[in-house]
Amino acid sequence: MNTMKTTLALLLPVLLLTGCKNEEPQGVSTTVRNMSTLFRFEPIPGKLKSTHQTVFDASGEKQNEVTARVDQQGCLTDVVVTSLYLINNREIRSNTSLRRDKDTLVGEENGKPVLMKLDDKCNVVSKTLGDFTLNISYNDRGLISAFSSNQSHLRIDLTYDEQGRMVRRNIMEGARLISDDRQTFAKAEADKLLDGVLITTYPASTREIATRCEYQLGVPVSCRYTIKTTPGDTVTERQAKLVSEFY
Repeated sequence: MNTMKTTLALLLPVLLLTGCKNEEPQGVSTTVRNMSTLFRFEPIPGKLKSTHQTVFDASGEKQNEVTARVDQQGCLTDVVVTSLYLINNREIRSNTSLRRDKDTLVGEENGKPVLMKLDDKCNVVSKTLGDFTLNISYNDRGLISAFSSNQSHLRIDLTYDEQGRMVRRNIMEGARLISDDRQTFAKAEADKLLDGVLITTYPASTREIATRCEYQLGVPVSCRYTIKTTPGDTVTERQAKLVSEFY
């Protein structure tokens, strides 16, 4: 088995674009922050019950759709993710469906059984797909700090600002740089908690994603993503619709 390809497949949602009741200053729970990192959706503030988020390209084609539900203790009960990625001019579709069963999330990813183990704070500590296991580490604030595997040299390290928002994500294979993400935010206030710019540096190119969202009572309800890639200076647009329910 090619462990590099296997690791990349397991990490695909993380590479492209969170204990249960702890609240960040903006009102985004640590669990929701971590789950948004794992399953590629925007973190929603408040006592979240469910969120349904859909991303469309400029032509209206669906690129990513996530439905996640959370119980009254703030722990994920089930999640469904459908994504369409364009990698090296090839369309790759990914489908994940998981539900909580005691201390695990179980289900399927692209037609194969997948199992995620949870700790006593609802954090995912490992993901097993086939014979490959991905380990997930946390910092002292309860936020995801790293993805790694004993079966691969690929590693992802994450750092956060004082509000608990991710500001850097560094992806390495041994000593070789895969990508380096640096995130800046437009405002520190809760009413614009998602607006900002993400710059991803690859060995031979750079991608910049500017995010601007509309909010209702501090909750994001729609977002626009402007994506610029160099060399070539190509610009693409994405739009997202976010519908959330609360306890």
